[in-house]
Amino acid sequence: MVFDPEAAQTLLQKSHNTVVSLEAEIERRQLPTASNHSKEIDEYCDDLRKSFDKIKVLKRLDDKAAEHVKTAMKILTTPQTSRSFKVYETFLHDVLQFNEAQQSPM
Repeated sequence: MVFDPEAAQTLLQKSHNTVVSLEAEIERRQLPTASNHSKEIDEYCDDLRKSFDKIKVLKRLDDKAAEHVKTAMKILTTPQTSRSFKVYETFLHDVLQFNEAQQSPM
């Protein structure tokens, strides 16, 4: 598989936009959030934001981010059997669908 830094940056940007949009929607609806998961989710969001900021500055992925992209691509392109990878696959598909919905004219 050939690594495409532009595609990786696009995926990271879409993920970031999804997180921001979901946070805004939760706030708008005043939905309760699970307190036991919010800290973990916040950490992932912070990591995502840091990665995105690095890409904006460096104009490329670092080795760790590149490995994450490779893993995401593998999960999206191969059948998953473990629950954790199925959940991650669902999340990745949700990110892609959300982006498609954002890109289509209303």
